Amino acid sequence: MGRIEDALDSIEEAVEDATDGIEEELEPLERRLDELEDRAESTFDDSERLDDIERRLEDIEDRAEERSERAVADVRERIRALRSRD
Repeated sequence: MGRIEDALDSIEEAVEDATDGIEEELEPLERRLDELEDRAESTFDDSERLDDIERRLEDIEDRAEERSERAVADVRERIRALRSRD
């Protein structure tokens, strides 16, 4: 075999080793992902839990709306105060 063929064989072997190593590293991550997917599916099967999540989201939305309204009012008040200084 010539040097080029030897080099190609070495590269092929290195690629195979790297592929095997990557697959080994990914195995625990894939298992964890499967666990999380299973957990998510079982969570979404529970309609009471979904109702609770929906209520919590509505509460969050209401609080965010109130805060943004207060922030806008505060900025408007600051603008009025700046204008009154002039």
